[in-house]
Amino acid sequence: LGDQPINAKAYAEHESAVEDCLMTKVQNFAPTCRSVRLFLLKCIERPTGTSHLLYLLSNNPLNSAKWMEDWRNAHDVDFVKFTGEALVPKWNPFFGLNSVEYKKAKEAVMHVMQSENATSLDAFAADVAKLPVDKQRAHLGALLMALCQEPGLLAAIQ
Repeated sequence: LGDQPINAKAYAEHESAVEDCLMTKVQNFAPTCRSVRLFLLKCIERPTGTSHLLYLLSNNPLNSAKWMEDWRNAHDVDFVKFTGEALVPKWNPFFGLNSVEYKKAKEAVMHVMQSENATSLDAFAADVAKLPVDKQRAHLGALLMALCQEPGLLAAIQ
């Protein structure tokens, strides 16, 4: 682990394409910047492992990347813990995205986003109100996740 260097040519070709998403100085992406950074770390860590990710973060070109310097200077507690304690953040951004509750909530949110009409949310709320309290909580959590996830993704690609 940790013996595979970054392809400098490929990195240079892609750096400018992703830099705006990773830099908090770009006002449009500031609210989602931290999540995008953590997602990037997860994408590197999952197939290669934590040791390799820490190796990449401690060496150039990642170590000297503008977005990395920006993140370090922001004194983000989770980032400091990650690099200092050699632990990848424990949360999984994909947890629960395949649940029935999330799929229903996502459909309602997507309908509102596409039609600018809240009838699907009203129907979702009416259906959820008929469920037992524990199921209502699961559906409410899924709705909150869909409300945070889907409009943010749409704004990022527009």
